[in-house]
Amino acid sequence: MNVVEEFAAAMDAVTGRSRAEHSALLPNKLAWACVRVLGVSGASLSVSTDPDLRIPLGASSEAASTAESLQYTTGTGPCLDAHATGVAVLAPEPVLARRWPVYHLHLVHRTAFRAVHALPLRGGLTGIGTLDLYFESDAALAAHDPRAAEAVADAVAAALLADPAAAGTGEPIWLNSPLARARTTVAIAVGMVVIDQDLSPATALELIRGHARGLESTVDLIARQIVDRALTPAALTADAHTAAIAAGGSPVLDLPVADDGPMPLTTTDVQPH
Repeated sequence: MNVVEEFAAAMDAVTGRSRAEHSALLPNKLAWACVRVLGVSGASLSVSTDPDLRIPLGASSEAASTAESLQYTTGTGPCLDAHATGVAVLAPEPVLARRWPVYHLHLVHRTAFRAVHALPLRGGLTGIGTLDLYFESDAALAAHDPRAAEAVADAVAAALLADPAAAGTGEPIWLNSPLARARTTVAIAVGMVVIDQDLSPATALELIRGHARGLESTVDLIARQIVDRALTPAALTADAHTAAIAAGGSPVLDLPVADDGPMPLTTTDVQPH
């Protein structure tokens, strides 16, 4: 069997339940099949049509879900570059550390992953979806077959597009996956901060991100605290003000993570071991 046939067989091996439940969990199953067929350590799927709102669809494990959430928390990472450029990104650990130092710092602290292959989905999900593959060593990435991964990514996109829409909404049922539902909490929290502190949505999101990074947490967890009213928007503003003054700067609220801008990488950036 070729890799696409192996992927189809892996998907067939996943136990099906009701149609609605199957569709909601489809992204998790696709991520799991990617791990099984490609031999990677983790996989996650996400979509984005708004620069400030990235929706995770599914992940092969809790660690893979964390790796995705950390990219959204830091606002940088290979997946974001792959989405922005439409070009796959191969990032061994030295490249992660150089290109996305904040993401790299959190990734190695919170997970066992040390390298990433981010692939933009094609077809009807061009410019929308991304598949992230995670590796525990640069050697594992060097032994990885990018062409096989591209073929599997196309199969993933086809499976998502073939899934039926929910009755009455016209939206795919997998947009109601557990991870996707959890991320909507961020949008609610951003809205609460916008109203309470009279900020733009982009600044409110950066405020939440900065608080999450300072606590070595994630945007998702901090957003949940805001929505549950365990953390007030005013406390976020006060923390940002104090941190800016302590750093010798102005007490501003807009605190984006510095980055050189997207730079797609090719297989030549991965040196064989």
